[in-house]
Amino acid sequence: AHEQASILQAQHERIEAAAAAHEVVVCDTAALMTAVYSRLVFGDRSLDERALALHGGMALTLVTALDLPWVPDGHQRDGEHVREPVDALLRELLLAQRAPWAVIGGVGPARLQQALAAVLPLLRPR
Repeated sequence: AHEQASILQAQHERIEAAAAAHEVVVCDTAALMTAVYSRLVFGDRSLDERALALHGGMALTLVTALDLPWVPDGHQRDGEHVREPVDALLRELLLAQRAPWAVIGGVGPARLQQALAAVLPLLRPR
């Protein structure tokens, strides 16, 4: 539990460093997910405010639908039983922040097309 705040900060610093060097940054995780897991695993909401503030700079969050089977990757200690609670907490925080987000579902090319449809409008010249 005592490591979560520094993990949250390190994730955000890596995103900021990538953003300084690239026009587009796609992240598999962000500070907001550390807050979600801190709530879920430790019952700790103390990171929510900081995570929401840091996440406010994100142009879009893609939330993957729970329509694919869970497959263990050999590294995470989570299981299928964690998917719905994590999804619910993530959506709660995104709604609280009024952050732009899109749910991406489907299989293979359909899932990719949904992600592209959500992201491409952000890439067009303004």
